[in-house]
Amino acid sequence: MRRFPFLLLLSLLSFARADPGPGDTYREFTWLPEGKGPKSRWQRITGPDTKNERAMRFLPNPVNKILVTDLAQAERAELQLELLQCHVGTIGHAFRINGGEWMSIPRSSAIPGKLGASDGPPQQWQSMRYPSMPVAVGALKEGENTLEFTCKPGFGLGSNWPQSLVNGAVLRVYYGAAKSHASGRIMLSPPRDPATAGVQLTFAPEKDSPPVDRVDYIGHYLGFDWRGEGSYLEWHYNFRRGELARHFGGADRAPWSVHWDTSWVPVQSDPVQVMARITDSTGLCHLTQPIPLADLNPPKGQRVQLIEPYAIPPRWHVRVNRKMGCKVRFPDDLSRLREVRVILCSWNGHGADTIGINDTVMVADIGRNHDLSYDVLTVPIGAIKPGENEFVVTSKTKEHGIEVQWPGFVVLARFSDAEAPEGEP
Repeated sequence: MRRFPFLLLLSLLSFARADPGPGDTYREFTWLPEGKGPKSRWQRITGPDTKNERAMRFLPNPVNKILVTDLAQAERAELQLELLQCHVGTIGHAFRINGGEWMSIPRSSAIPGKLGASDGPPQQWQSMRYPSMPVAVGALKEGENTLEFTCKPGFGLGSNWPQSLVNGAVLRVYYGAAKSHASGRIMLSPPRDPATAGVQLTFAPEKDSPPVDRVDYIGHYLGFDWRGEGSYLEWHYNFRRGELARHFGGADRAPWSVHWDTSWVPVQSDPVQVMARITDSTGLCHLTQPIPLADLNPPKGQRVQLIEPYAIPPRWHVRVNRKMGCKVRFPDDLSRLREVRVILCSWNGHGADTIGINDTVMVADIGRNHDLSYDVLTVPIGAIKPGENEFVVTSKTKEHGIEVQWPGFVVLARFSDAEAPEGEP
């Protein structure tokens, strides 16, 4: 309990550098790839220094357009991307606005950390990230702005064909305290059905608040790393084609209620925090101050434990009869283990032939064809061994194959007792 104020402070300080935080007021201006088929889902970023003739067919990189409608009282801005590291070894990612200076897109500081199968730069690992970078307000103009991306040759495949994919971008403009915005407070109540795990979140607008159009709830807690940066304790959300996703949920009508199902939420050492993103009828967003969720109302007599993977392989791209996997360590005593789920992020999951644990196949393939997918799989209890286990992916295809994104296979294990044994990598 005593550690949480410090953790929350660190989180709030991180918002000062990038990403919206409590008390912020802002608008989001979205750019999405255009075209038919796969081109409507993502845009290639190709390194202009490549000598690969196949890669050169995708040059020059497109000059995109993004519309900004409100810079009055703007104090700062940032660009947030949906960025896939597809060709391992691609480096030097950057963007520019209105033909200005190229601005660096930082690499992850937490990949691979202690969990990688080997040491090396983060560009060795497949990843789907949502990085945010500051943009000078003076570089923007009301109306149409241009947005470009680039990258550089690095190592491995990225030395010959430097390429990444961008699924979308959000240009976020922050305003000063004088900007009129919708406001109110979060209210908590138990679920309508006492047997249902979770908490009911509602929102009460303040008197004379501008009209509210939507309320979304975002939580700070220990859970799956939806943003692919190597952090499990954070404000959990990401984006899908410019839309907020993987948060508690949202409501577009009064009483602005959302039920957060906590039946698979891991045990928390500190209180979960929740804030509301209020969007008014003009599209202006405001984030409330966070409040604690003291009681998550988990299923009675049960406990969920998050188990991080380790030995996560670099270049996790499986094709042409390859077999690759990562490891997890379950407790030595499995007598109280009742259910197990595993979460993973993949690209072109249809390129897999088998996905399983140890010698047991769970599914043949998952996800989408040449696209991103987050999937939750049920793990057969009988396939799990005490101690070290391995999640394995195989593929025979000579085509693209499956890519498994960082952090790999993350386990949620349900135990029947109040004090589940802990397993460590």
